[in-house]
Formats: sequence, C-alpha cells, structure tokens
Amino acid sequence: MATAMTEILAPTEPVDLLAKFDPIIQTREALLAAGVEDPFNLVMEQVLSPTRAICNGRDTILLGTYNYMGMTFDPDVIAAGKAAMEDFGAGTTGSRVLNGTFRDHRDVEAALREFYAMDHAMVFSTGYQANLGIISTLAGKGDYIILDIDSHASIYDGCAMGNAEIVPFRHNDVEALEKRLKRIPEGAGKLVVLEGVYSMMGDVAPLKEMVHHRHLFQERRHGWGLLRLEPPEVRSAATGVPSLRLYRRAAALGDGLERDLDPQADARREQARASVGEQPHTAQGPA
Repeated sequence: MATAMTEILAPTEPVDLLAKFDPIIQTREALLAAGVEDPFNLVMEQVLSPTRAICNGRDTILLGTYNYMGMTFDPDVIAAGKAAMEDFGAGTTGSRVLNGTFRDHRDVEAALREFYAMDHAMVFSTGYQANLGIISTLAGKGDYIILDIDSHASIYDGCAMGNAEIVPFRHNDVEALEKRLKRIPEGAGKLVVLEGVYSMMGDVAPLKEMVHHRHLFQERRHGWGLLRLEPPEVRSAATGVPSLRLYRRAAALGDGLERDLDPQADARREQARASVGEQPHTAQGPA
C-alpha cells in the first residue's frame, strides 16, 4: 500500500526589493566621507549665461551643458517663449495625441522639415523621449537592432522597451557592423542605430561607409549646429535609403526626429508611446 509523502517546506524570508541598493548606498557614503562632492546636491540658484551659473553659492562654469550654441539666452527665443505662455498657458496638460499638440508644435516641425529638406518631422519634449518612442515603435519582438556599443543609454532603453534583439558592434567599426549584419536571420527586420557625434567619446561616426543600410536610425543631437549638416558624399550615399535622424534643437527647448522617403510617418506618430502618452496598453496597437 503506497504511503503518501508530504513535503514540508521551510518558510522563506520575503524578498526585499530595496536590498539591492545597499551596496550602492555604502559606496556613496564612502565617497562622501572621503570628500567627494555629491553631484545630486548641485543646485543652480541663478543662471548667468549659457555657460555660467551660481551653483551652491559659487560662480560656476557649466561644462556639462548641452546648450552648445547658447540659444537659451537668445532674445528671440526668450520672446517666443513668453508669447507661447501668454497664448497657451504654462503647459500642454496632456499628450500630443489627446490635447497637447499646439499650433507652435506644428510650426516648428514645418521649420525643421524645411531646414533639413525632409518630408516629415516629429518633435518630442526630450531626446530621451524621442529615442524611447521611435526606436521602440520601429523595432519590436522578433526584430533586430544593430547598434554601436557606445550608444547612449536612451538608445538601449528604446531597444528594451520595444523588446527587440540587441546586437552591438565595436565602436565605429565598419567591418564589425558588416559581420553582425550577416549573422541576422534572413528575412528578419533590421534597424541599424548610429550616432553622428558620440559626445562621451568625442568622435564622429564614419557615416559614408555605414549610411547605405536599408533602415538606419541616426542620432545627431550633439552635432546640430556644430558640424556641417550633411557632407555631400554622405548625402549621395544615402540616396534612396530610408533614414531617420534625431536632432536636439540648439535652443535646448525640444528635440525633433526627421524622416525622409517615408509615407508612414503619421502611423509611427500614433504608435510612439512617448508621444501618445498614458493610454491603456491595449490601445497602443501592436506590440
């Protein structure tokens, strides 16, 4: 006669989700004790110019700013900002799809299209949102994103949000890119992601050799207004290639994504979660 066996499990301690931060806290406390200044306590009490501010009571040079062309203090930019607040109030109070697209948003997109000779332009609030929204919309589960290993964290976050397979290649290495592309399964969706200027590295991408790929996402936030827009040889090599470009406007007030040779811009606009905002998950369309 078989005897039933009862397994007695010892009670387990509940998992503390915050415990993983303990080593980070200890490291931070050790650094502060050694005299390292806490970057999160740096407070700007007054901004004097695009490159100077009073921080914690000290006149400080701003070496970490993205305000490369100093347009946040440009009189025309300041006047336009005041006029926008008087006409529309202090905020959009909603996503662009729901109730947050104002006349000036469309005007700046039209100006970007004209300036870059593009067919479409889409403006996000930040470069982070643009990378998150567009990359996750273009490449999803079953697709492959081949990207420079030294890409911005926001690019990696956009890849993760879309659940695409990430295939990194050695920084600025054209041969390594080609090898990775050959390993992608036949027929799979592929998106090559590059940056025009790698701000943390201080170098530029070899665009002429890389620009010919079928779908190319090119982030150029850190080169806008500083480098020539598009060398002739790159423009020639890119003829007929659908190419996405992300720029940070020099006024540091927003970011635009430009897309040429694409009849599906409005469809992407409606699917980019960073633009649509907080809708129910099922309302976002295909994952």
